Amino acid sequence: MKNRLLFGIFLVVLSCQSTPTSIITEVTEAHAEAIALTNQQIEQTGIVLGKIAEHDISTYIQVTGKVDVPPQNLISVTVPYGGFIKRMNLIEGSHVKKGEIMAELESTDYIQLQQDFLENKSQLNYLKGEYERELELTQKNLNSKKALQKAQADYLSTQAKVSGLEAKLAMLQLDMPKLLEGDIQRVVKMPAPISGYVTQVHANVGAYVNPRDLLFQIVNMEHTHIELYVYEKDIPNIAVGQDIMCSIVGEQNYVPAKIHLIGKEIGADRTVRVHGHLVNENDESKFLLGSYVSAKIAINAQKVLAVPTEAILDFQGKQFIFFAEEHADNVHFSILEVKTGIANQQYTEVFIAKDKQQEKIVIKNAYALLGKLKNGEQAGHAH
Repeated sequence: MKNRLLFGIFLVVLSCQSTPTSIITEVTEAHAEAIALTNQQIEQTGIVLGKIAEHDISTYIQVTGKVDVPPQNLISVTVPYGGFIKRMNLIEGSHVKKGEIMAELESTDYIQLQQDFLENKSQLNYLKGEYERELELTQKNLNSKKALQKAQADYLSTQAKVSGLEAKLAMLQLDMPKLLEGDIQRVVKMPAPISGYVTQVHANVGAYVNPRDLLFQIVNMEHTHIELYVYEKDIPNIAVGQDIMCSIVGEQNYVPAKIHLIGKEIGADRTVRVHGHLVNENDESKFLLGSYVSAKIAINAQKVLAVPTEAILDFQGKQFIFFAEEHADNVHFSILEVKTGIANQQYTEVFIAKDKQQEKIVIKNAYALLGKLKNGEQAGHAH
């Protein structure tokens, strides 16, 4: 009678698909025999047996944050001097290599800078000779100190102009050897300062850009990290090196990370920034800059009796485990309600009477066992 009752309960539960709404009302004994399967049936179904064992399980602090990169990996590209964009072919999402030409600009100001540089450079050579001549005459007392001072002032003043113009031209990254040969360049080329992806484009061909206008933004995703916001009350429980499980908000797949730095300032929202590094570099490609993430920070690791999380059947807030009793030609399965405790991605703590802790249980494909009942494939029932 007891077995018929259990069998009926299973059928009601299974009729509700993957999210049962019926409640198992009478499962009170640990080894009420519900179904027996042969070893071949067990192998075909993929059911795996195991034992309850001790595992280190941590409790978690649930936090949120965002994906970020180091400051040196996020570059804003501007021009030091205004000009018209003559050529560019980048769009958002384009990948560029360091040194690759991103755009070409032209302006009469660029030409004037080069012209001024060449003129002052030529004048500098003349003034240097004049200064050296006046210095020699002064040493022989053949001229006045005033003439030497003027020659020196003219020389040093022009030298400063040349140095300043050279620095300005260096900011435009012109080909200086060609310029020193008198080859004035009409077009200024903008090379990419780092390798990465173009995330912003703020110009187009023919547009005039002013100095310091943002043209492009480039991000190098090689050192993606996560910035988490942890409430001040939880800070005493965390430390550098602790494990983090994080995912993009709305996704179920978590990737591992570790705490790298803990901020020293509490923000207006009473949170502290916690900097985490992803454990596997391959996971960096799964995150986009600025994406919101949800994360769990592991704290207070404890050694507890636990079973694989997939071994637990969850119905209406109650948890059940299939126990297995091995015989010569088959295995008898029975079900027991258990109380659960802390859990992580792999294991869940269970509270079971000591005399049952050494018995075998179904640790994989527990739901397949219920499927056997639903499909009428059970080998037999104990009477």
